[in-house]
Amino acid sequence: MTETYATNPASSSSAERTWALTAHLGGPAGILLSAGLFGFAVPLVIYLAKRDDSVFAGNQAKEALNFQITLFLLHALIWLFVIMTLGIGILVVWPFLISLWLGELVIGVVAALRAYGGTKFRYPLTLRMIA
Repeated sequence: MTETYATNPASSSSAERTWALTAHLGGPAGILLSAGLFGFAVPLVIYLAKRDDSVFAGNQAKEALNFQITLFLLHALIWLFVIMTLGIGILVVWPFLISLWLGELVIGVVAALRAYGGTKFRYPLTLRMIA
């Protein structure tokens, strides 16, 4: 099943693209400001506010929210592993944590720029929990 990811930039308004940009950048901002706990907060608020008003902004907020939920679950599994190994596991997972944070930052910025340009962005390796 193939899906097209690009839309005509003229089909989404400037306001819709700005909301999509904010949803994508809200994840990395939330992660940085809350030590990895609340990256899903901004995409969730935008998704709930815009899902009925704007197809483009709602779709992009949903994509960002699914990505943030996936990252939250990965972080929870990592910290569960660290707790179960009585802290020794941090020696194993710290490179993965750093690469996860950097990957989220880079992918979030790329997604935001593409959404602001009017192109739908679909995150790779993401659980689609919100359909």
